[in-house]
Amino acid sequence: AVNTATGNKEMADVLRFVRTDLRSMTRYNGVDTLERVAAEVGLPVEQLVKLNANENVYGLDEEVKKAITAGAHCYYPDPQQTDIRQAIAALHEVHPDNVVAGAGSDDLLDILLRMANPKCVIISTPTFGMYSFLGKVLGTTVLDVPRKENFDIDLPAILQAVRQNPESLVFLPSPNNPTGNVLSNEDALAILAENCLLVIDEAYAEFNDHSAISLLAAH
Repeated sequence: AVNTATGNKEMADVLRFVRTDLRSMTRYNGVDTLERVAAEVGLPVEQLVKLNANENVYGLDEEVKKAITAGAHCYYPDPQQTDIRQAIAALHEVHPDNVVAGAGSDDLLDILLRMANPKCVIISTPTFGMYSFLGKVLGTTVLDVPRKENFDIDLPAILQAVRQNPESLVFLPSPNNPTGNVLSNEDALAILAENCLLVIDEAYAEFNDHSAISLLAAH
């Protein structure tokens, strides 16, 4: 950051090219590093396991390390992601056409938003903050339908929001981040019956035995 008067003037000159809504937008705060958390709670890093970023606390498997170092990184990778998509499809028993690979979940969420370009994004807080952040970056309306006291979704309120905002995009993680609530297939089907695009984010699916993958065949 530049604190001089000249620097502030230069920054103001640059900001005039930035969308007005983005200038006052609240910064997205990502997860803290393990070292910062350890300092805050007064414990050594070795005694902590941080789950809120869905990270691998065990490090890379030796076979993964070998595969990475053996790869021909001087060439562009397969743009169709053929091998990894086939492997993921086989793991989850779906067709490779149902799989797309990305640079993490945030990348795929961003692609979905830009692809659909909805007039309205519907979320249910408390939930993953990136849904709202990416929606605002896109310049679309973000509508929050708060969860109930037990943090389950308020299905009637969501259905009403969708009907009032047709062709909206609905983000619902299952399990929900950060409360762990699961979206039932019954609730998902009720939303899918409306005029909207439903995104069920199963980033934390390994912590639960329920999945909406079975709905793919019909939806």
